[in-house]
Amino acid sequence: MATIIEQTTTAVKVSKANKQLEKKAYVDLHTGLPNKSKCEELFHTVEFIKSPTACIVFDMNNLKHVNDSLGHSMGDQLILNFARLLRNSVPAKDFVGRYGGDEFIAVIYDASRESIAAILTDLQKETEKFNNYGTHIKVSYSHGWALSTDYNECTLRTLFDKADKYMYENKQQSKQGRQD
Repeated sequence: MATIIEQTTTAVKVSKANKQLEKKAYVDLHTGLPNKSKCEELFHTVEFIKSPTACIVFDMNNLKHVNDSLGHSMGDQLILNFARLLRNSVPAKDFVGRYGGDEFIAVIYDASRESIAAILTDLQKETEKFNNYGTHIKVSYSHGWALSTDYNECTLRTLFDKADKYMYENKQQSKQGRQD
């Protein structure tokens, strides 16, 4: 009888440990957002999107400058600040993840052009409020988005690829604007 209780206790402990490891495997420890592995898991779905869905890709504009001039701990703080702004601006029902170093994604379900515009406007307002609060490290980002209703038979990977392309175009326009 003692052996059965011991084995059950051990099995429960192993199960809890496995769940914690699985969670860590899909969570970016710095921001608390889903990490690249979790984002990629979303994109592996090969089914065509049936309801209006959008993917928005964000890339921070000044992280390298902050890391080089103020140090990586300040760069880490900038990433954390942006993650919080983003999570606060995107409805809780939607997915927000950290795709890479300074890249983030949002997947918006039941999306429309108006809902995307509202999210981006809210993020811009929250970012301006944050930047005007007195912080000396300003949050700046580029973004691009794609909406499933604009494409025939698309997957989340298709939306991500389109949004990523538009984000880089936006980033280049921002750089050109700063050079003038």
